[in-house]
Amino acid sequence: MVVLQIINQILKTGNYDIVINNNLSKEMFLSYENEFEFIDNFYKKYGKVPDKETFLTQFQQFQLLEVNETEKYLVDKINEEYLYYKSVPVVQTLAEKLKVNSNEAVEYLLEQIPNLTSVQQTEGIDIIEERRNKIK
Repeated sequence: MVVLQIINQILKTGNYDIVINNNLSKEMFLSYENEFEFIDNFYKKYGKVPDKETFLTQFQQFQLLEVNETEKYLVDKINEEYLYYKSVPVVQTLAEKLKVNSNEAVEYLLEQIPNLTSVQQTEGIDIIEERRNKIK
């Protein structure tokens, strides 16, 4: 739902800063990758966000809605959802590895943790690396 809110916010305000300032990418817009890509390409080509009418000619079934949340809330939520999406396969693989060899499972988890930090969260990576080096 948050990706729908962000796209609507961009279309409503005509402001693309939420994407630029927060390093949001197509992969984060689950189920709305095409809509995001259209806006992104339009912005890169024309230097502005398409208006709602132009956007709706491409995505006639797109649901326009009113968004009243803050940018910080929207960014926090999209990061949280994306982190969840990236974490599920890692946790599933980890569970399988734990059944066979817990040492290999922990090493796998340590390898994956840097990939599981959200776009906005990079604190803690040094701590993880330090712990990994102690294990080796």
